[in-house]
Amino acid sequence: MGLNELIFGGLAVLGIAVFVYVGQFRASRSQRERTDRLRWNAVDKAQSAKKKS
Repeated sequence: MGLNELIFGGLAVLGIAVFVYVGQFRASRSQRERTDRLRWNAVDKAQSAKKKS
């Protein structure tokens, strides 16, 4: 096993560990329950209607 594999393998493991650690945190209530957020259901239906016609 070369030094290159150790360095980049370590970076990959470290990146996955950071991703899993940060993934446990949830956005605040003010970020989740905004009045000006996108309505994804409406966006998907509008795009589907355009594709069908």
